[in-house]
Amino acid sequence: MIAIDRYKKSLSCIMAVFTMMSLRMNLLKMDYKGNPLKRYLDALSGFSLDQLILFAGMICLFYYMLKEIQRYRPENKAEFRKDCCCAGLLGFFFAICMIVGNAIEVNGELSALYMGKLQIFKSITVLIGYTCLFSSVIIYLFYKWDHLTLCQNSNDEKIVSKTFGGRYLSFLENHTFLCSFLTIVVLYIPYIVCSYPAILQGDAQDFILQGYNLPSLQSERLVLLNKNVYLNAHHPVAYTMLVHICMIIGKFLFKSWNAGLFLVSLIQFVFAASVISYFVKFLRELRVNIKICFVSLIYYCISPRMVSYMFLFSKDVFYAYMMLFLIVLLAKIMIWKSLFTSNREKCNKNILLIYLALIFLCGGFIVFFRNEAKYIVGIWFVFLIAHFKEYRKELGIGLALILFLLFSINHIIFPYLKITPGSTKEMLSVPFQQTARYIKEYSDEVTEKEKEVIDRVLNYDTLSERYEADRSDKVKDGWNKYTSKVELKEYFSVWYQMLKKHPLVYAEATLNNYYYYLYPGKRLATNYSYSWSEKCMDSVE
Repeated sequence: MIAIDRYKKSLSCIMAVFTMMSLRMNLLKMDYKGNPLKRYLDALSGFSLDQLILFAGMICLFYYMLKEIQRYRPENKAEFRKDCCCAGLLGFFFAICMIVGNAIEVNGELSALYMGKLQIFKSITVLIGYTCLFSSVIIYLFYKWDHLTLCQNSNDEKIVSKTFGGRYLSFLENHTFLCSFLTIVVLYIPYIVCSYPAILQGDAQDFILQGYNLPSLQSERLVLLNKNVYLNAHHPVAYTMLVHICMIIGKFLFKSWNAGLFLVSLIQFVFAASVISYFVKFLRELRVNIKICFVSLIYYCISPRMVSYMFLFSKDVFYAYMMLFLIVLLAKIMIWKSLFTSNREKCNKNILLIYLALIFLCGGFIVFFRNEAKYIVGIWFVFLIAHFKEYRKELGIGLALILFLLFSINHIIFPYLKITPGSTKEMLSVPFQQTARYIKEYSDEVTEKEKEVIDRVLNYDTLSERYEADRSDKVKDGWNKYTSKVELKEYFSVWYQMLKKHPLVYAEATLNNYYYYLYPGKRLATNYSYSWSEKCMDSVE
């Protein structure tokens, strides 16, 4: 035991050293002159008293995690090694995200990670440090989670108290859905007042104008099937129609356009609150401790991101909360499957059929509120078909019905009503952005023939000027809406030739657009504030 304890202490010190080096290393400081060792040490930015305290804390943290891992690890060594490998791979992945994200956020390129032997050595040092930290935390949480007391036993004493908090928790325990829903409604009243009529964003104008068959920004960018029909499928037609119906009701009943906007946000709010309440109820069905359920509920009530999202005038609200509902349904189905496998006599097969029917209805609903949702729904059904062999026929029929419904709407109903399909450019953000970055950095290598091909699609003369590393909107604005399939095929031929010449440029162009999804840096996802909403309101008026 003494030898094991010494091993844990030594390993803790080594891991703490690498972690501190990864946290203190200025990976992007590229000095090409002087002694390599001195330049390497200079990149560590020095150590101060607070850094020494942090280093001591790191040693204690690693020692504690190793001690807990040793305590809860499985007796089977092969199983333990498998767990360590999985945690190591995940830790390595997150470490890659950290160093790549840092390089992209600061420099917009990856050259700082590999330009010279010293930079490579620094990158490896940081990679090892982050891998040690993330891998240890992952496997610690993996083992610790199984031994946390999250659930209540059936013989636990019921929550009884004369205090308001005790009565509230008792009500939440016995009437989870109703209590959760009422809590959200009450706590959101100030936000409802502040957000009235809704938090608008850039697409709001399109939704409103298209509903009244008026020209909008998107209709001007499309080749309309009928010059007198401005409604198009750039945004989901179902959401546009919902907005239009609410606007008509608001104007008819309250003589106010704002009332119509508020009705849209109110419908979204009720839908989101219902899904959140159902999620909390699902946690109680799993016998999760009522206090943890309460914390989960409060998160949705006080998180600034959630608050602004609940009243956002956008199709994404329905999409996001329907995805949460689908995740809960999938979890219920998997739990039911494990129960059915262990006790077939007591489990009712009709329960599974009900859940599958709900997923089918949700899948049909969600594809109407997000154009690319059909891919997500397809993946869901493939997953279910793979796991429920006895119901493959029913699931296959369900997937076929959804695909047939989509085909009928997009290729029969919309053309009959002269509703123009969405622009092809929306699916080509990534290759367009890659081409723009290539031209910005290697314009001297572009041939006249390649210029002509690109110009027919994206307006070559201004392409490099329109390029913005973190978004593709301006690049797509140069899209020629009259581009033919032949011209698009020629463009992709040029795109592929450029890829073979400078693949790293393509990688950097894509990373600049999406790195922040996996890197906790300074850049955040778009936050739709009240001030931004006021500007959008002015544009709508």
